[in-house]
Formats: sequence, structure tokens, C-alpha cells
Amino acid sequence: MTARLTSYVYQLSAAGGAEILAYHWHPGSAEARPHLHISAAAGSVLPELQRAHLPTGKVELAEFIRLLVRDFGVRPLRKDWRRVLGVSAQP
Repeated sequence: MTARLTSYVYQLSAAGGAEILAYHWHPGSAEARPHLHISAAAGSVLPELQRAHLPTGKVELAEFIRLLVRDFGVRPLRKDWRRVLGVSAQP
């Protein structure tokens, strides 16, 4: 049995719930290509956005989690999170 990614919406929100950025991929819609939405207020809410290296193209969930840990200081719940997600330690 294998799993296959068919669409996604990954969202980073501020503590109050305001969307900061969101990756979307929803084939069959008007905008079927993978894309990134950045909130107009993102820079004032999250200064780290100015230096973050945002992945482009099709984004796997593991890469989105790596972005959150690497560039936004999100603390992983497990010390072995890289191994579990199968992502490298390199940028």
C-alpha cells in the first residue's frame, strides 16, 4: 500500500489566528499550479519572513514542517523529527 499526495493547503498562522502565509495545490481548480499566498501584513506580524527561504513548486508536508522549524523557530515535538519526516538537516 502506498500513499499519494493529491492536493494540499499548508497554512502558517499568528497566535491570534491571522493567516501569515499559505501554500496551496488543488488540481482541477482555476489555479491548479502549486502556489504561495502571503498576507499583506505578514512582514509586520512576522519579521522572519524577510529572511526566510520559502520553497517553491510542489511542496511536501515534510518540507513545510522543516521550513517552520528552520526559519520560524517552531519547536518540533520530537528530537528525531528529521528522521521521522525523512528530511535532510541541510537547507
